[in-house]
Amino acid sequence: MHQQQANSTAPYRGRPREHSSSFIKPARADMKARETALRSALLQAQLDLGKRDYPMIIVIGGLPGAGKSELVHRLNEWLDPRFVDTSAQWRHSDEEEDRPYFWRFWRHMPRKGRTTIFLGSWDTRLLH
Repeated sequence: MHQQQANSTAPYRGRPREHSSSFIKPARADMKARETALRSALLQAQLDLGKRDYPMIIVIGGLPGAGKSELVHRLNEWLDPRFVDTSAQWRHSDEEEDRPYFWRFWRHMPRKGRTTIFLGSWDTRLLH
């Protein structure tokens, strides 16, 4: 059993392991085309949800140095800024210490037809 797991080509729970050598980086032109399509789809989703008075929440979380701020900056460029709010959730304020943990997120929940981007999420404490 241990020898099979040590072999990088051995199946792992019925699935083959992925290798970094099998990853092929797409061409720059392909990446730009995909980015344009994703940008259009995201903007269209925002507008469709807004017409129906549904709120949209985008949560960006992860480890330090993973490019979260750059992603939020890009999302703010892509989406219609009239309907977007961004909330950075890193350190607790003195006011938040006396309230339930999720209060800091509740107060930034989007209204009907609006989008809120959370930089930092409610599960960040679990990651560290």
